[in-house]
Amino acid sequence: MFLLYVFTIPILIICCKSDEPESTDLVGSANMDQVSRSNGQYPNSQTLFEQGRTLQARAEFVRAEEKYRQASTLEPQNAQYHFRLGTVLHAQSRYGEAKNSLLKSLSLKVDYAAPRIALAKLLYDIEGKVDTAQILLREAISLAPQSDEARYTLGLIFLREGSPRKAIETFSDLVKNDSTNSKARMQLGFSFFQANQLDEAKFELDKVAESFPYEGSIYNALGQINMRLENIPTGRAFLERARALEEEDTQLQPLRDTLRQYPNHPQAYYNLATMYARFGRLRISAEHFSQAISLDTTYSPAYLGLGNLFQRLGSTPETRTEYAKRALAYYSKALALNPASAETHNNLGLMLLNSENTAKALSHFEKAVDLQPNTGFYVANLGFVQYKLGKHGIAIETLNRALMLDSTLYAAHETLGDIALYKKDIEVALGHWQAIPEKNIRGNLLKKIENAQQTNR
Repeated sequence: MFLLYVFTIPILIICCKSDEPESTDLVGSANMDQVSRSNGQYPNSQTLFEQGRTLQARAEFVRAEEKYRQASTLEPQNAQYHFRLGTVLHAQSRYGEAKNSLLKSLSLKVDYAAPRIALAKLLYDIEGKVDTAQILLREAISLAPQSDEARYTLGLIFLREGSPRKAIETFSDLVKNDSTNSKARMQLGFSFFQANQLDEAKFELDKVAESFPYEGSIYNALGQINMRLENIPTGRAFLERARALEEEDTQLQPLRDTLRQYPNHPQAYYNLATMYARFGRLRISAEHFSQAISLDTTYSPAYLGLGNLFQRLGSTPETRTEYAKRALAYYSKALALNPASAETHNNLGLMLLNSENTAKALSHFEKAVDLQPNTGFYVANLGFVQYKLGKHGIAIETLNRALMLDSTLYAAHETLGDIALYKKDIEVALGHWQAIPEKNIRGNLLKKIENAQQTNR
């Protein structure tokens, strides 16, 4: 079978005019101001607070801070406003200011659980105050018995401070109260592992691994557990999986950091989505492509990215057909926004070819080559479609041109061999097929070579 070439979307460089980028959100800062100042009125504190929460949910911490400060200026005795201000300051690593805001919140409302939890995290992570953090969390649990966050955070401190028995008790209660709490179950598995209760740890981590397929620490722990239980092949497989995930995260982290710095830039979501797709993390990749579109509905690379994702999906002919329809819609939108994209024409051509719409695929491959005549795999794809349509003479010219541009396009050799075989020129066919390195010869091609050799004897 001929191997077609899909262009991998490059990661774009983000260029910013200033440290505070202009908003391109669906509800931008101008719209927010228009809503809050409608009818000539200035915004009230509750409106500002809600705007801050919306911005915080989108990780726009600087703008959220501004809204919370405005709200707390208008209503300085509102503990919730100071609490929320503390959380966005913490997110910006401004720990001293965050601590002051959280303490201010507690001074205004002494029975407020949420700032106790946030302050406990800050004091433990930044200042290493284990006892104070535990006291605050126990107070939060007493004030808000339903707070899973307080219990979960307390359990983490127990685990990190080498008290696995207490951690086991805490996370077991959380899992007992909610069997779907996968995060608590994961930490329960780690707690059992720290307590050297290997069978229990294996049971919990095996159960939760499906919920966190990209959490390297789970696979690292399962690898060590299985090795110690003398399940050597399984242990090695888990450790290799953990190593691969660690390498992926090393490449993903700079893009995640960029997204945090520029949360309202579609390119930041696009770049991260592209890398997720490269690692096969398709669901989160689609989410990030979609977020890029929500920020800028004219951003054509994100539509192309979604088209590429949907073209990869489907485990049955029916589902592949359904996903192909969605891919077609995204490719069509990408072309409407950027008709000069050779990549979109090429990938749309591939989708149409897979859907057996060969004649229409030809027009898109021709357009891709017109736009980028020196891109070898675009030329090779065009040559293959020409072959499929029985245009053997021009296909030979096109495929040879592709090989002149890139001698590693071995699929072009395979197709040239197929054309020669069709013409019953077995020697020429074998010459093309045997020009392909042995490591690149797949089962179908190997069978063709063996059959041709037998016929030639």
